[in-house]
Amino acid sequence: MIGVHPWLRRRAPWLLLALLLVLPYARLLTFHAVNLADDVFVADLVGCELPFRAAVGRSLRAGQLPLWEPGIYTGYPSFAGGGALDPLAGALFTLLPPAAAYDAYLLLMLAVAGLGAARLARVLGASVPGAMLSALAWAHGGVLVSQWRHLGVLGTMVWFPLGLSLVEDALGPGAEAPRRDRALVLLTAVIGMQALAAFPQSLYACLLAYGLWAVVRSVDAERGARARIVALGRFALACLVGVAISAVQLLPMVEFGGRSMRSGGLSWELATRWHLWPPALLGLLVPYPLGDASDGTYRGPDIFWESHGYLGLCTVPLALVALWSDRRRAVWTLGALAALGVLFALGPTTPVYRVAFALLPGLKSFRLPQRFLFVACGALGSLAGIGLTRAGQWWTSRRPAASKVTAAHLSAAVVALTALDLGITQPRQNPLVDAGPWLAPPAAVAALAREPTGRVYSIESAAVHQRAFFQARGWSERAPYLAARELIQPDANLYWSIPMPDGYAGLITREMQISWGMMAVDHDGLARGSYRATADEIVPHGGLVRYLAMNHVTHVLAPAPVRSQRLEALPSGSWVKLYRVRDPLPLAYFVGHAVAVSSDREAARWMFSEAFSPRREVLLHELAPGVAPLAPAPGPPTLVAARVDRSSGARLTATVDAPTAGWLVLAESWYPGWTVTLDGREAPLVRANINQKAVAVPAGVHRVAFALRPRSLVRGAMVSALALGCLLAAAALAWRRRVVSGRG
Repeated sequence: MIGVHPWLRRRAPWLLLALLLVLPYARLLTFHAVNLADDVFVADLVGCELPFRAAVGRSLRAGQLPLWEPGIYTGYPSFAGGGALDPLAGALFTLLPPAAAYDAYLLLMLAVAGLGAARLARVLGASVPGAMLSALAWAHGGVLVSQWRHLGVLGTMVWFPLGLSLVEDALGPGAEAPRRDRALVLLTAVIGMQALAAFPQSLYACLLAYGLWAVVRSVDAERGARARIVALGRFALACLVGVAISAVQLLPMVEFGGRSMRSGGLSWELATRWHLWPPALLGLLVPYPLGDASDGTYRGPDIFWESHGYLGLCTVPLALVALWSDRRRAVWTLGALAALGVLFALGPTTPVYRVAFALLPGLKSFRLPQRFLFVACGALGSLAGIGLTRAGQWWTSRRPAASKVTAAHLSAAVVALTALDLGITQPRQNPLVDAGPWLAPPAAVAALAREPTGRVYSIESAAVHQRAFFQARGWSERAPYLAARELIQPDANLYWSIPMPDGYAGLITREMQISWGMMAVDHDGLARGSYRATADEIVPHGGLVRYLAMNHVTHVLAPAPVRSQRLEALPSGSWVKLYRVRDPLPLAYFVGHAVAVSSDREAARWMFSEAFSPRREVLLHELAPGVAPLAPAPGPPTLVAARVDRSSGARLTATVDAPTAGWLVLAESWYPGWTVTLDGREAPLVRANINQKAVAVPAGVHRVAFALRPRSLVRGAMVSALALGCLLAAAALAWRRRVVSGRG
């Protein structure tokens, strides 16, 4: 190192670490790559999270808040789910094209994960090579690599080691007051970033781990009882303010969850249906002992990409070395976190999760216990860095004087071996390809551009995707996916601004789920359960096409011919079949009659019966004076189309010339927070046809304005602003105290 500048010499290991973190995924640096890691249900990333965030960025570029996305589920509250209010992702997807934004986001996540893990290892006394090992094991370990498909999960988990290091700075022994203050401020900001990523389950696991670490480390600091209580109180306040910063995201999500099937908590059976299969724990030690989802060889009954935790050949053995050789309480607390993470991930396999499920508030809201595995992997990675440090110290004390192999040589070899190991075995989970052909519009998009188009429905899209997944043997082949995308999978339609009535999201309202379903393996909506499909043809049952027409569906895509007199075949330009719906209903329309229904089940039966005519009547879910009982409306249809002007996703105006008093129906999802004015005066909005909106109008020409004004978002924004103000004030005080302390 003779002749090397001291500044560069001190930072050379960290520059090398940055290179090792990026090298296996160097294609991200082109800012024109997309990840093809797929899912047997639907493409979580390319078919869901990436297009949804691209749509959010499009709204922000247009100067509109991402409140309502009309392109999926006949309208979806963007502000309540999907990380639409994540400031980091929001800024990137606003400023950059989708692929570039995704690549930049992943590079930032790699940096946060790697440098955060290195910092935790150093804070706990690891050597520089030990810290580098911890960084590689965490950032390139299976648990993080597998979650590149779930940006909300990834954006929460990457901060975990950094958060633990800040808790250690704030409550560990020997920390000076200015450092404690600074650590609490930074911890508040980290928790805020985690919460804004909008994946509460991972945030919940982090907060549990932070809390356990804080309690143990405050005891280890040998404070008096009063000082310990004060320290823990300050920590709890920092966590509370951090969570409150994200109130603008969390309060709408809580409201949204209250309208979903998760309201009141999940049953034990549903919450633990997918959990870590015990033999899959071998995957922490060796790569792919039970097969690999990327080539379709995985043999386990659980979800591979939620259970893949490979950390490198050296990581777990060195973690055991740390537990055997280092008796510090911090080391054993890491061991306890690793054990609890594994026991929680195993779900019903041991009694631990059942006890936690019964006692811990909020745990019943979450599925997939194996998502707690990241706590174990983070702890094991940090322990490995300490173990490498202890092994190096042992070698230094025992090596023969004549030996030229030093602890530095051995440590460098372990780091190099881990970088090579993870760099070879892990990138297959995230195959990066050129974004051009994968984000280009399918042929059906060009065919639809030649037609006046409302919404487009893809029959059997989930089944076609599943077939592609198995034909491609995971994602080792790409041709089946290129063929399947011609059917325009939900939510990929958002790339090309083509509205579709269904979608794919982890959280939807009961009304959306009844109408369109959520995931083909779990829930079938009315539309999905109303046809018979074979390889040769698709035969709609009952009133399926009428149901699509009343939801402003003008075109249907299908993988096989559809036998229906209400559909007209069109050329699609590809292997998929394209049909025009004969005489679809407009987005907003007037009907002269209404009937009352007492339940969604009753409404579903009525809508699919031959007695129901959406052109003549509307089903109302709230009794109102003068509404007829459940019976067919007399006389001919009185449907009148309304002219709709949409200024944004969350604001539209309908002008209707009503021949008599009746109801204006808007074929968009029902959701609280929507308000309506009739000729400038506020009017009551009623849930109609399970998942639509209706408002009573008198005879004549009227202007009906719909606007989304979600109270949960307004209240959340106020709480977030207050919490952010508290954080900035605390940061200013901490800075002032540091300056004063430095002068002293």
